[in-house]
Amino acid sequence: MDMEDVLDRTYRAKRWMEESDFPRDKRRVLEDLIALSWDNVCGMQCRAAFEQAFDELLSVGVSFALASIDFRNLSGLNQKLGHEGANKVLKEIARGVIQKHARENGGEVYRVGGDEFFVIFPSKSTDDCEAIMKTMSDDADKVVRTHKLDRLTHIKHGGLETGAGGIDYGCVDSVEYSDKKKMLEVADERVAASKLAFISYIRNSEKL
Repeated sequence: MDMEDVLDRTYRAKRWMEESDFPRDKRRVLEDLIALSWDNVCGMQCRAAFEQAFDELLSVGVSFALASIDFRNLSGLNQKLGHEGANKVLKEIARGVIQKHARENGGEVYRVGGDEFFVIFPSKSTDDCEAIMKTMSDDADKVVRTHKLDRLTHIKHGGLETGAGGIDYGCVDSVEYSDKKKMLEVADERVAASKLAFISYIRNSEKL
């Protein structure tokens, strides 16, 4: 099974276009089709590609871990830097941190919402995923500090200085839960728990 072909739904098309005998009159059509499944801001695949990869891995019985990621305080980032500036930081973290760590560990990342991402790690467990995501989160925090965004307030959390650009995440694997709906539910629950733990940490820090 060609895992690149499963994780990247445009992989086959891109390779086809690189062939010397690829018909020139078909290039524009194929490029337009690829663009429909592509997020231009972060330079990665969208929800449709994620759904197809998820379903295919389950159908053939290949075990995998799933990380659900929420990009922290995108609205605050937009207010401080404006839409263009916020997109630059989002892209830097999405590509330079999230995508980098995903691919270094044999996985692929998908942007499934404005501040939501999923990463699929074939043949990895929840524990494997947690270790990767911890390193990923630490590196995202380094970018946040570089841009001096770590003390930015969050309007939805009562003005707490939660910063912007960090990531909250939850991991699950297909051995633990073999049902797609259940995997997504558990991943979301673990993201929510990660958010609460971080907010609690910030509140306790303010009391010191």
